[in-house]
Amino acid sequence: MPSGSTDDLRRTIVAMSELVEQNVDTAIMALIDRSDHLANQVVTFERAVNEVDLEIGEMAAYILRHVKESDDEFRFTVTAMRISSLLERISNLSSNIAAAALFLNTRRGILSSVEDMGDMLENTAGMVRDSVYSLISSDSEMAWDVCLRDDVVDECFNRIVAEVAETIRKDPSVTDRAVRIAFAASDLEHIANHACGIAQEVIFLLEGKILRYHLAEHQRIRKEEIASGKRPAPGSRSGPGRGQSRPADA
Repeated sequence: MPSGSTDDLRRTIVAMSELVEQNVDTAIMALIDRSDHLANQVVTFERAVNEVDLEIGEMAAYILRHVKESDDEFRFTVTAMRISSLLERISNLSSNIAAAALFLNTRRGILSSVEDMGDMLENTAGMVRDSVYSLISSDSEMAWDVCLRDDVVDECFNRIVAEVAETIRKDPSVTDRAVRIAFAASDLEHIANHACGIAQEVIFLLEGKILRYHLAEHQRIRKEEIASGKRPAPGSRSGPGRGQSRPADA
């Protein structure tokens, strides 16, 4: 029979988030390095993520049966369930990117559009990493930063789609590869949206604020602070990268 406390649930969410972060990184590297080995690793990570997602659902159901709706544990548990769902979706999208990498590896040559995806790849991976870290470290400021960076990824996506369309116009023979790259870019854009969704949940958990009612005000304040030099531009602040230490209580 499932059991557990909110501390157990927190540790399990952290474990799932780190698996998903690794899955995103691996899928992106499979696309960049044209590596079948890395792409196939994503499938293994995906299975592990699904198993943890089921475990979180069982733990959350147990906790919700034993706490009052007015308790902090209730709000945290509901938030954890939402974040778990978003993490699972990110992992699924990573599998799509890995599949695109495997497909592109069967075709000769590589389109310049893949090489031009560098900014989008870097920003998306950073948003996932920082949304996870904002949860682990209870850092609402980092969560706000993640949401403000979503527009950067959208701009990258629009540019890549335009480049892919121009590539097809010039050389229709590469349509199959170009379309797969466009799909991979779309998956990255959706991953960034889900990372923003995780950040929104963190903001609500820590500050009790709903993003859509406060984002415009936060954007205005951030722009004023950036212009005055009091705050770095969105994206320049980041949690620990791969291999760096996590908080001790994680």
